[in-house]
Amino acid sequence: MSWLLRKRASSVGSIASTSTDASSPSDNHELQASVIKATRPMTNPAAPNELNADPHGLEEIAEQARGNRKGFVNDLVKMLKARLKSEDEKVVLLAIGVFDQCMQECGYDFQLQVAKKALERMGKLSVPGQAPTAVQMLAAETVLKWGSLYGDKDKGFKKAAQAVTDRETKMLQDEFKAQYNDVKERVKAMKVAQKADIEELQQAMKEMGITPKTTESQEALQKQPIPLLLARAGEASDMLEALMSSSTPEELNSNSDAHEQVISCLKYQTHIDIVEPRIRDAATKAQAERTLTELTKRIEAFLVATSGGDHDHDHHEAGRPPDVDPSNG
Repeated sequence: MSWLLRKRASSVGSIASTSTDASSPSDNHELQASVIKATRPMTNPAAPNELNADPHGLEEIAEQARGNRKGFVNDLVKMLKARLKSEDEKVVLLAIGVFDQCMQECGYDFQLQVAKKALERMGKLSVPGQAPTAVQMLAAETVLKWGSLYGDKDKGFKKAAQAVTDRETKMLQDEFKAQYNDVKERVKAMKVAQKADIEELQQAMKEMGITPKTTESQEALQKQPIPLLLARAGEASDMLEALMSSSTPEELNSNSDAHEQVISCLKYQTHIDIVEPRIRDAATKAQAERTLTELTKRIEAFLVATSGGDHDHDHHEAGRPPDVDPSNG
């Protein structure tokens, strides 16, 4: 949108040059009308979701810029700043766009006046929660752009851009911290639940006179590479399925190998649940999700088969729990 450059191509001097012509009330009224026109949203039936303004408003501002009258820059900055205070989100978005275009094409005097009179307002709009999201994001993007382009001309631009950068960095750090704390709490809860499940199984084994064997510790699992962890988890899941397929519920209850196998599966289940969100490779992530699903299904099937609850022999053969497909092994 090079409206000022096109309009000023045949003009001598620039809007930043000095003139002795005084500003008149009629000049201000004409400029005010043009600024309002350039920042007033228009509906385009062909593109109802696009944000547009009357293009004649920008053309009129460019035409008036050719006059180089004294006070024009100050008046334009003041009037555009007033539009930044509008309660209409679309008006503010259009005003930011006009401001940015003028910053590029109106020279140092305009940039200096923006730094003095409008940059603070732009900074406020760039703060999350101080303006609608679309306005806040555009204001932050524009302030960062100005800091990069005009920071050497006025330190105010660099300072405002640094404030946006610092704020965004802190937001990212806070978000990461919140996610980290959430993961820690989830891991803690899973470890507590896993410990309770294992203790319950071991107690049941003790009551039946079965001596628990040593199973792989959680610390040992954490040291395994993820592909090896998934492979061994799959093997443990398949072994549990094989034990359930070949045993009645009574046999499972008295089978120490079956109990040790379900404890092993519980440990694999917990650890995969912890590491799965951190896996970046798509194929490995898909494998982790499949393994986790199988582990969960088979652990639940074992607990149902050995709980003495709703267990229907008509639904399976040789003690296989309901809804467990042997082909999944």
